[in-house]
Amino acid sequence: MGNSASGKRFFPANQHPTNQRDIDLALTILGLSGALTHDPSAALYIDGKLVAAAEEERFVRDKHAKNRMPYEAAKFCLQFAGIKPSDVDTVAIPFAPISLFEKARWHYAKRYWYAPDRSLDAILTGNRRFQRYRKRIEWCLVQLGFDLKKIEIVPVEHHLAHASSAYHCSGFKEKTAILGIDGKTIENSGELPAAVASKLPGEAVRLHVWRGGQTRDINITVGRFGDEKVASSAPQPTDQGRLGVAVRPLTAQEQRLAEVKGGLLVEQSGGAAGRAGIRPGDIIIAVNGRPIDDIEQLRNIIAKSGKKAAILIERGESRLFVPVDLG
Repeated sequence: MGNSASGKRFFPANQHPTNQRDIDLALTILGLSGALTHDPSAALYIDGKLVAAAEEERFVRDKHAKNRMPYEAAKFCLQFAGIKPSDVDTVAIPFAPISLFEKARWHYAKRYWYAPDRSLDAILTGNRRFQRYRKRIEWCLVQLGFDLKKIEIVPVEHHLAHASSAYHCSGFKEKTAILGIDGKTIENSGELPAAVASKLPGEAVRLHVWRGGQTRDINITVGRFGDEKVASSAPQPTDQGRLGVAVRPLTAQEQRLAEVKGGLLVEQSGGAAGRAGIRPGDIIIAVNGRPIDDIEQLRNIIAKSGKKAAILIERGESRLFVPVDLG
């Protein structure tokens, strides 16, 4: 493991972090995915905490953003945290080279038993995809203002990256492994999605997990797709019943990026607001001509409104008046 001039520790590109302590020592980590596949995204960790995460499709308005670079997503994460590319210690990517002597390399070869040419290709050029991926990520980093001579790119085994993305947003505080669901043993990670998909939203489920060196059962309720929560240091949203939105105040950083004073960020939208076209990510600037500075003010104005309200929102670089029928 190398040391930078600033005293921070980095992982060489050909060396994997060996334990959680190693990972924690890399103070600022930017994770980048996509480039060769679909759903490019970025996530930023600072001192072991998830600070920001976003998918490229949110910014380019292209569903799944296939074969795109996570450029806008990475830029957002850096801006949200108020840091520069030079402040990032490590860039993690979800592909890693596989040695010819590792079982995984031969596993891929066996998958193509019906096509000997593809099987041979997996053995001899199995790391070609990783090399292409790394080159495209390097190009993206240069566009973002990174100095490739001063940043370490850490390859992470692909399925480990999948597991990590689920774990770090799960809310679990300790190392946790799911061993079974409702009495059915989960033998491998491929069985878990199917087991979860067989459950209905609102259904009670008993998870058999390993945590803290011992097994235990946890009772949970299956949520809907729109119920997911992402770890954030931002204030939590507050529900506004009549309008039908969950909002929170903008952080100082968000106000600076959006170039607004005050305003409330829409985290969830339904009811009257949803029917009118207000979306998560919109910023409520004013209601009925009155600037909105806090949640209580919004609640009072909506309570005193008649059957309609005129809401000024900011969406991207545009400001729109949205008439809302409150019923």
